[in-house]
Amino acid sequence: MDLTRVTVFCFSASYLVALAAESIGLFARQRGWVLGSRRAVAIGFTMAGAIAHAVYLSLRARGQATPLSSPQDWYLLAALALVAVYLAALFNARRWTLGLFLLPAVLALIGVSRTASAEPFTAERASFFWGQAHGWLLLTATVAVTLGFLFGVMQLVQDRRLKAKLPPTAGFALPSLEWLEAAGSRAAIVSAWAVGGGFASGLVLTTLKVLARQPSANAAYSVWTDPVVLALGILLAWLIAAVVWRSRQAAAGHGANSAWLAVASFVLMAVTLSTVTLLGAAHGPAARGTPSGPPPSGLSVPAVDAGPVG
Repeated sequence: MDLTRVTVFCFSASYLVALAAESIGLFARQRGWVLGSRRAVAIGFTMAGAIAHAVYLSLRARGQATPLSSPQDWYLLAALALVAVYLAALFNARRWTLGLFLLPAVLALIGVSRTASAEPFTAERASFFWGQAHGWLLLTATVAVTLGFLFGVMQLVQDRRLKAKLPPTAGFALPSLEWLEAAGSRAAIVSAWAVGGGFASGLVLTTLKVLARQPSANAAYSVWTDPVVLALGILLAWLIAAVVWRSRQAAAGHGANSAWLAVASFVLMAVTLSTVTLLGAAHGPAARGTPSGPPPSGLSVPAVDAGPVG
C-alpha cells in the first residue's frame, strides 16, 4: 500500500463509517437487538482513519518550510486530537456513546480545514505558537502530576487511618477514599495527555529550529539522542502505562497501589524537570552562526519560545 497517496477523503470516509456504526448501534440497542460487531467496526475504521490522518499530516509536514504551521494544519491536528479522545473512550468507557458527539465534531473540523488557508505562517510566528503550546502543556502536566501526588499522599494517609481504625482527628478532615481515587485517576489522565501534547509540540518546534539553522550547525545533532527528549519520552511512556495500570488496579479494588503509583510519577516528573534544568543549555541544535557548543539559553517552562522538546 502506497501511503504517500493518502488523501483527506481516506480518513474522512473511515470516520464516517465509524459514525454510522455508532448510530446503528444506538438504533439497535433501543430495539433490544444485539450487534456484537458494531464496536469492532467502529474501532477498526477509527484506527485506520487515525493512521491515515497521521500519515497525511506527516507528509504535509515533510513538504513545508514551517511544518504543521498553517490554519489548515491546525484544524486537522485538532480533529486528530478528538479522534484520539474517541479511541481512548472506546477502550475505557465502553458504555458511553461519545462517538455520536465526537465524530461529527471531527468531521466538521476536517470540513472547515478544507476552506482554511494552507499557507504556513512565517518561521518566527510558527515557532512562537509551538513554543507557547509546548511550555503551557508541560506546565499543565507538572500541575496535574503534582495534584495526583498530593491526592495519592492523602489517599495513603486516609487508608492507613481506616485500616488502623483510628478516630477522626479534630479539625483534620480528608476527602473519602473514593473521591481521592477518582481525582487521582483524572489527574493521571490529564498529565498523560499534557505530556503527550508537550512532547509532540516540542518535536515540531525542534524541526522548525533545525530548519532555521545552517546545515553545518545541525550536522552533529540528533533529536533522538537529546537527553531532554529521551527523559520526556520516558516520562510519557511511564504516564501512559500508569494510566492503563491504574484503571485495572481501581477495578480490582487496589487503591493504595494507585496512590503509590502517583507518588512514583511525581518522582519521575521531578527527575525529568531536573534534567531540563541542568541540561537545558545544551539542549537542541546549535544556533545559527555560533561556534559548536551550547546555545546561550535553555528551556524554561513555560516560556514564550520554549525551545525544542523538553
